[in-house]
Amino acid sequence: MKKILLMIGGITLLSTLYLSAGAQVVDKAKEAGEKTADTTKKVAVKSADTTKNVAQKTKNTVAPKTDEEVQKCITDAFSANAKLKDLGLSANVANGEATLTGDGKSSGNKNAAASVAKKCGAKKVTNNIAVPAPAKKP
Repeated sequence: MKKILLMIGGITLLSTLYLSAGAQVVDKAKEAGEKTADTTKKVAVKSADTTKNVAQKTKNTVAPKTDEEVQKCITDAFSANAKLKDLGLSANVANGEATLTGDGKSSGNKNAAASVAKKCGAKKVTNNIAVPAPAKKP
């Protein structure tokens, strides 16, 4: 009988120690999870603030281009583009609106020139570049 009581006491003691250790592990895991959540929240807030600040600085530092700057950008881009440089295209910019003139070899040239003007900051593009009509198939 003593042996049985000692066994029951030992089992009870081991169970108590095991449950106590398990509770400590759970508490530590919960604490670590809370720290991780706090850190994640702080990083997210800081990241959002940084993005907002960068966007605001960019908005404040980018000045609108003058007509002369847009026109120079367009003509420089025409000169740098292998498909457009030998066509003799020209651009005139007034009030942010670019008027393109010259003779293109294809509608692709005409569209590329308009795209260049938009990328250079033209608010509106009037594309007067002439292109030959496509040949009709017999």
